[in-house]
Amino acid sequence: MLLGPNPVLTEGDVYAVSTTPKARVGAVVTDIYGDRYRYVKAGEALSAGYLAVSPAPLTTAIHNVDVNTAAIGDKTVTVTAGAEAVAADQLSGGVLTVNSGTAIGDSYPIIGNDAISASGGAMIVRLGAPIHTAFGASDKVTISINPANGVLHDTSSTLQPVGICVNDIASGSFGWVKTWGVIGALADETITLGAWVTSGTSTAGAVEEMDDVTAPVTDNLVGYAVVAGVDAEVRPIFVTIQ
Repeated sequence: MLLGPNPVLTEGDVYAVSTTPKARVGAVVTDIYGDRYRYVKAGEALSAGYLAVSPAPLTTAIHNVDVNTAAIGDKTVTVTAGAEAVAADQLSGGVLTVNSGTAIGDSYPIIGNDAISASGGAMIVRLGAPIHTAFGASDKVTISINPANGVLHDTSSTLQPVGICVNDIASGSFGWVKTWGVIGALADETITLGAWVTSGTSTAGAVEEMDDVTAPVTDNLVGYAVVAGVDAEVRPIFVTIQ
């Protein structure tokens, strides 16, 4: 259903759910009406009309850690991970960024990784592009996870919003969430027409009005209300997740 250089989702494709992936997790495509959708793997049971957010990021395992002195052309690196478990290919679709050292500023897509235990240790990471600046002995890297791999309904307003579910998706299965365009979304409170909305903090998967923007804003933007929202009911919003 996604063949060709510029794949377009049809109405049937949008609602398709499967136990095996039919597209790259994290892929964004457009439907025949110009709305956009992202392909996700469910980290728990997901419900239509509810906001899906990224899983919580890893903390000690992959932040500012040592990496081997990799050569130009290499497509694998060995990261000295912190004391935190990482499952096989959990980092697939993420990005490895060089924080400091010889190759500072370089970033590479990740296509896979070996598993490590909760005690950390050496972890092989497979890159989607060859290294173009050799890594030095003092280089350190940080890995960001693929936000679409293992999405959840949550009450955190700081986890990255991924999209509004267009269909129910069983835990571990694959499907589409809407990232741009009008879709029904569950409200966590009364929402004013035209108000910008973020993740709800009372009901997992709901949306609520963004807090006072006169102070520093840490809430992640989801979209804006195209009709007034009613607490605990679904109303249309224009979702604007990039």
